[in-house]
This record gives sequence, C-alpha cells and structure tokens, in this order.
Amino acid sequence: MLPRELVEELHRRQAEMYAGGSTDGVAELLADDITAVIGGESVGWRTVGIYRLQADRVAEVWLVPIELQKFDRVWRVGA
Repeated sequence: MLPRELVEELHRRQAEMYAGGSTDGVAELLADDITAVIGGESVGWRTVGIYRLQADRVAEVWLVPIELQKFDRVWRVGA
C-alpha cells in the first residue's frame, strides 16, 4: 500500500471507529510499539477534535486534551 493510501485508509477506519464502530480496524494499521512509554510505564491520553469549516473545506483543526495532566506529562518529556 502506498503511503497516501495507508493514510487514507487510516482516516476511513478512524471515521468508522468514531461513528461507534470497533477500534480493531484502526489497531490493525498501527505499529505494535506506537503506545507512549515513559520511564517504563505505558501512558496514553484522549483528545477531542474541533473543526472549523469554511464552505466545503476544513479551515482549522484543534485537538483539545480531555485529560490535561496525562497530555502534559507525555508532551513535556524532553522539553
């Protein structure tokens, strides 16, 4: 699968997942070691996507962390 096709397929499967489908389809496309690991501990976080649309185009996307402390902990490492 070409890189562009892989990303398009990931987005398609994400849409299915966000519509209430299983996470299995997305998980199949992710590398086994994609989980963040800090100090030997596996960590994760959740975000909400906010989209600003302009006519029939996406003009802006914000990912807002739901669990701010987890999000900050992951992205602060090495900073």
